[in-house]
Amino acid sequence: MAILISGLPEQQKDRDEVIKGPPVKAAFKDGKPTKAAEGFARKQEVTLDDLEIRPTDKGDFVFIEKKIKGRQTKEILQESIPNWINSLEGRRFMRWGQWRIEIFSTHSLVSSLV
Repeated sequence: MAILISGLPEQQKDRDEVIKGPPVKAAFKDGKPTKAAEGFARKQEVTLDDLEIRPTDKGDFVFIEKKIKGRQTKEILQESIPNWINSLEGRRFMRWGQWRIEIFSTHSLVSSLV
């Protein structure tokens, strides 16, 4: 089986992401950050000063705005292609016109970014 994909960008575009954290009631006590706020900031790799309080339908929550750097296409494909191949199950049969095509287990994989 061969697949040719052309025109892929070298990397994803950078993007801004808004991430919702814990409710303000859990994140702050007497105006000071709790372990919930500290843990959220640590997990998101930001400082406590980066936390923002925003209203929602369910009350006030802590949020951060994070700039996510785009990943290299090569890196994404190196992770994704083996997963795609491994998700194929057993023997596959296809009919294409007068031909019957059988696809067997994949023993090796070669890919190239040009």
